[in-house]
Amino acid sequence: MLFSDGLATSYPGGIQTSLDIGLLSLAASKPNSSLPYRGSSIKQYTPLGNLDEAERPVVLPSKSWGLHVGSAVHNIPGSLYFGGYDEARVLENPGIFSSGAISLSNLTINSTIAAFPSTANLIDTSNTPFSSASTIPIIPEPALPYLYLPSAICTSLASHLPLTYDSNLQLYLWNTTHPSLSNLLSSLSTLRFTFTNSSNMATTVVIPFALLNLTLTPPLVKAPTSYFPCRPYQVSSSGNGDSRTLQYYLGRAFLQGAFVGQNWDTGSYFLAQAPGPRLPESQVVIIDSDDTNILAIEDAPVWEDTWKGVLSKDGTNRASSLPNGSPSSTTPAGLANESSPGLSTGAKAGIGVACAVVVLAAMIFGIIWVWRRRVGRRTGSSALGGGDEDGPNGGRTQETKGGVAVLVGEMEGTGHHHEKWDEDRRFEMEGTGQQQQQHKIREKTHFFEMDSERRPGAVEK
Repeated sequence: MLFSDGLATSYPGGIQTSLDIGLLSLAASKPNSSLPYRGSSIKQYTPLGNLDEAERPVVLPSKSWGLHVGSAVHNIPGSLYFGGYDEARVLENPGIFSSGAISLSNLTINSTIAAFPSTANLIDTSNTPFSSASTIPIIPEPALPYLYLPSAICTSLASHLPLTYDSNLQLYLWNTTHPSLSNLLSSLSTLRFTFTNSSNMATTVVIPFALLNLTLTPPLVKAPTSYFPCRPYQVSSSGNGDSRTLQYYLGRAFLQGAFVGQNWDTGSYFLAQAPGPRLPESQVVIIDSDDTNILAIEDAPVWEDTWKGVLSKDGTNRASSLPNGSPSSTTPAGLANESSPGLSTGAKAGIGVACAVVVLAAMIFGIIWVWRRRVGRRTGSSALGGGDEDGPNGGRTQETKGGVAVLVGEMEGTGHHHEKWDEDRRFEMEGTGQQQQQHKIREKTHFFEMDSERRPGAVEK
């Protein structure tokens, strides 16, 4: 986490504004440190602590995390676990990388509509420090918003899509008047990323264009504006002694549809395809300190099925966020229609008749019950008046069930049961107090359930 008083940032076009959110660090070389920023000192606190630290702020099975940013517009909730990850966010076995050693080897447009044809590989390393290579070094970075790629790649993407570059914002804006744009953003068309590790093993992640239709809001713009999150980025040829300046970045726009994780204990980095709004059932699992690999969820659905009802091959479904400047709904139309189907006229009529019958039956039952209660009271009064005072019951009669003897017996029995119930309730409340105390401890430590060996579970943030 980063803390600072009066911290401001500058945006393209000369706009300056204060930061309204902070950053949660997923580990660093030091647990607590100060970072210089434009003459200020920013305090950094890392919940996973120092890499060499034996004691950790919370008990975790490993210094690890698993993250899927998701999309609020498309009803994909975010997921972040320390010490583990949610298998439901991993549709295919992930690529395994050494931390910082990820190469983007292929980038294509995979279109499912005729208006925008698919493309060949758009990786272009010209005018970069990697001009002699066919790949570029890249790292997913949830602290950044955009896709920070070489200018030549952004330009190539824009030549195949209805985009216009805004030099002030340094971003590409969607041409919202294009007649086929709505179909593109509602289709299964994707931007396809292929990554390779040091062993030349390939991992593919696809991001639908529906997730790449984002909205700029004031103060960056005067009115909500739809944009494509490709930011031309120039890395430093010298690196200035910092390896982070010698790579490109895929920010939160990419992580809407991708899973990333890391085990600092083994130096392993995980990257995989994440699902759409139709998420499998959550399955949170532990990452042990010696794990160099994690697995996808069993019987994982195909990626297209996780977008069923929201996106379609030809784009006839309308996504929840169309390029009109701002999202039109937070619920995908396809999911809303399927989960709340309309009733036919016949069904509505049948329900109305059934309701009328139930009301009439209730009225008749009520009249009979009131009549029988009045008759019972009259019978009970006669029995009380004609009782034999010298009888074996001392003037009390048991001639009818409405009589006093039966009622007294019921009341006494009820009183005894009530007394016992109070005693049981007292013990139950005491037990509940202990449970509440345990629950408070569990909340304070943020632990998940532990297995039979008492191994700590993953902690969700």
